[in-house]
Amino acid sequence: MRNTNKKLVGGLLIGLIITAIGAVLATAQTDDITDETTIPIPPKGQHERGPFAYNLTEEQQTELENLMTTLREQNATRNETQAAIQEKLDEY
Repeated sequence: MRNTNKKLVGGLLIGLIITAIGAVLATAQTDDITDETTIPIPPKGQHERGPFAYNLTEEQQTELENLMTTLREQNATRNETQAAIQEKLDEY
C-alpha cells in the first residue's frame, strides 16, 4: 500500500510540474508583443544614434547630428551639449 501511495504522489507531482511548465510557456511573451517596461531595440543601423533614434525622422536625426558636430567644434561642455540636444528634442 505504501508503494502505491508513493507512486500516486509522484505521478501527481509530475503532472503538476508539467502543468506549471505548460502555463509558463503558454503565457510567455513573444517578440511581437512588448510591455511598458521593455526598452525597444532600434532597427538595424540606428544603434550608433542611441536607443531612441528610431522615433525621429531622417531630417530630425540629421539636424541633431549637425547640432552635435557644431557643439563639438565649439568645445561645448557635456552639460551644454546635453541641454542643447534636450531642447532640440523637446521641439520635436
